[in-house]
Amino acid sequence: MMEDKYYKTGKVYVAVFLNKRKQNPNVSLKVPIECSDEEDVDLNIIRNLCKTKFGDDIENEIVRNNNKDDILKQLKAFSETRAKDFDCFLFFFLGFIDDSQGATDSQTFKSDDGFLPIDEIYNSVKKSSDMAGKPKVFVFQAEDTRLLPTPYMDKSFLIEEEPQAKTKKIPTDADMLIITSTIPQLLANTNHERFQTYTGFDPKATTGVQPSDAVRGSFLIQAFVDFVLDESNRDVDILTLTTKINGKIEDLIEEVKKDERFRDEINQQILDKLELPFTTSTLTKLVVFKKLT
Repeated sequence: MMEDKYYKTGKVYVAVFLNKRKQNPNVSLKVPIECSDEEDVDLNIIRNLCKTKFGDDIENEIVRNNNKDDILKQLKAFSETRAKDFDCFLFFFLGFIDDSQGATDSQTFKSDDGFLPIDEIYNSVKKSSDMAGKPKVFVFQAEDTRLLPTPYMDKSFLIEEEPQAKTKKIPTDADMLIITSTIPQLLANTNHERFQTYTGFDPKATTGVQPSDAVRGSFLIQAFVDFVLDESNRDVDILTLTTKINGKIEDLIEEVKKDERFRDEINQQILDKLELPFTTSTLTKLVVFKKLT
């Protein structure tokens, strides 16, 4: 009877939708940090998760820089064909929020031709009978580059006459967990040359509270993968892990705020806008990823 508390996770499907080609219009520089193979560091962290935890190579499941309709069509096609072969689904979306086209909160994903509401993404698979009753985890790292300290920033972003309540659409279908973060990847790498070039801040101007000898993934992706791979969490369900993930990210945000370069009033206001990842769940059982034996 205890097994009724848990979803089956024997065969996990992982896909990554990557859209990180956006550039700051005022600076000829890509925002994400690439590793030696010129792939985004978050993608390589997810690769490691799949190889270590699930024993899978996900190269054929990486979808790069697609239009809105393409993303929805690919999800729908998968849900109607290959989904029957899997017990659990992990979808990662790595992209941006850009207010130039009217996106102002974490409920959108930047595609090549505009913004795709997150609810349209998870709704694209909800009619699949082959995914019904199975856990579906959606992880959105949707970076808001306005949260980066930079001389090119539109300071109007800081002016709010009254706090604006954000509308969060909650999925009505069961068996989903959705976690979204808008914290830019560069804030995890404030000693990296990419951060220096983008923001104009000299790394020598601070004692530095982040390691300078390694490239780190965005707070959400790094913490998510670290906690899932940590063997001390082998029996902890994914929803419980999200509270640990947020606790770690809260510590990382405080770490950034200690940087001496960001002590002026404007940069402190920017950093005060950093939000912990937002999690919603309609899971009816526990999702536990056991290590392969």
